[in-house]
Amino acid sequence: MRTRLPLLVSLALLPSSCLCLDLFDLIANPPELPDPDPPPGEIPANAIVVTEDDLEWIGLCGPVSSQATDEQLDAASATFASLEDGTTELALSEDRCLRVTRTMAGGQLQSARFYRFTGEVSTTVVDFELVFFAFTHDEALWQRGADGVLIANLHDNTEVPFFSQETAVPFEVEVREDHSNRTRQTTRFAANGDVEWRLTVTSAEAGSVQVVERLVDGVLVSETTKVDDEQRSQGTCGTVQATPPACAPDVAAALDEALQRAMKRGAECMKKLDGRDDTWLRYLMLMERWSRGHTWGCFSADCAQARWCDTCQNNGEPLHIDIGFEQWAELASNNPSAAEGVLFHEMMHGLLGYHPDAIVNSNIYDEGDRTAQLMRRYTDRVNACEAWCFAPPGASVTQCTCAACLESKVCDERCAGLAGCIERDASGNAIMSEAVAAACVVNDADSGEEVGTFHATMAACIASDCAGAGGRCDSKSLSCDPDCE
Repeated sequence: MRTRLPLLVSLALLPSSCLCLDLFDLIANPPELPDPDPPPGEIPANAIVVTEDDLEWIGLCGPVSSQATDEQLDAASATFASLEDGTTELALSEDRCLRVTRTMAGGQLQSARFYRFTGEVSTTVVDFELVFFAFTHDEALWQRGADGVLIANLHDNTEVPFFSQETAVPFEVEVREDHSNRTRQTTRFAANGDVEWRLTVTSAEAGSVQVVERLVDGVLVSETTKVDDEQRSQGTCGTVQATPPACAPDVAAALDEALQRAMKRGAECMKKLDGRDDTWLRYLMLMERWSRGHTWGCFSADCAQARWCDTCQNNGEPLHIDIGFEQWAELASNNPSAAEGVLFHEMMHGLLGYHPDAIVNSNIYDEGDRTAQLMRRYTDRVNACEAWCFAPPGASVTQCTCAACLESKVCDERCAGLAGCIERDASGNAIMSEAVAAACVVNDADSGEEVGTFHATMAACIASDCAGAGGRCDSKSLSCDPDCE
């Protein structure tokens, strides 16, 4: 029988008259204990052996997810960055209940297990000795197969499951790092394995392709993006270098330090996804992949741009970010939060994918147009997460920013308490609401890319004769009212 024992088991179970027994007496005359689940001498597959000293804190663990503190993220990053062969284990939460074990061989990740103690402990007898074990729940498992492909499976917890936004039923997630120039993240329903969401990036020097598939009204709808510089970069640059030189060691060290701060601050936002979304665990995995190996490229001094590499994951190569360091350093001296947000933004490409064609090739990239700026923020998940996690001091983060980052709606309880989405111009006219926008999306025959023309409402999009131009009107509404679009 499994039990929750927050205090030392031997003391809790032994009568006071037995406290003076020595070890030999204890072995010869063991106290009465609940019958363990497994036969004597066997440890269940979902449990690990622990010491008696560990029982007190393990007994306090439970199904409610605990998250990593800044200090533990630092420790995780430092440990992950050590590519020595062998197995390492560390706690990822302040209560030590959330943990990771990683095995390296030949400087390459072989396996990683993210798990948590459930708070349940039991006992068995092995070679006449009392053995304590604690039950665990696997949150995620990385495993490299004989073919060299690294696959991660994220598991729903029946007590605190990941829930599909579409159907509110539990789902599981698989992440693949293929050596065939492809990475794939898939969300499947736990019950039948059907796909609910899938991101596939096929990398190629001639041009990578991203395909995002989402379940909409019971149908899997795909969105294809040809990944060029504008899909994986931000900022401006006079002459974009295809392959800028590596950053100097001191510059790379400064960027590493800033990125670590950015990842920790971003983690505070990702924590809100806990128990409701797989993003937190994929965020930890991305951190692990980055620390497993990464490089920095530095653009020329006049370039104010940052760019995530979409081909550097091939064949296990290090992840890579190109950046105009001089311009970024100037931004960091004036606005450290914004500068760290730039780095977080690039890392989120590795988690959420690239900017869709229909947004990049659209009419909402006018920085001087506040409505266009808000439309872009509320329709592009990477931009929304940056705006939410790295809002400048005193700025008001809206429910639409939150919902867009979470790929949810404004009534999501995680966005409760934030400012509303309605914004007005100097004349008092509303320039933004929960309806956000509707995009007329047309496939450009010459480039093969999607082009979007954004309108304030779905009615305005339809009235533009989008269908007559061979396009479709896609609602970008974040409202929970189906009629508000």
